[in-house]
Amino acid sequence: MHDGGVIQKTVSFRNHEHEMLAGMSDATDRQIGLRAYESYGLAEDEVAIAEGGRRDEGD
Repeated sequence: MHDGGVIQKTVSFRNHEHEMLAGMSDATDRQIGLRAYESYGLAEDEVAIAEGGRRDEGD
C-alpha cells in the first residue's frame, strides 16, 4: 500500500519547483532583453514600445 501523503507532498514539491524555475527563466529572459536594448542604445520609451507598451504622446 502506498502512502498518499508522500505522493501528494512530492507532487506539491514538484509543482513549486516548476513555478520557481519558470520565474527564474522569466527573469533571465527579461535581463537578456534589457541588455540587448541597451546594446542598441534604446531609450526607456523605445524599450516600452518594444515590450508592447505605448509611449504617452498626449492624445
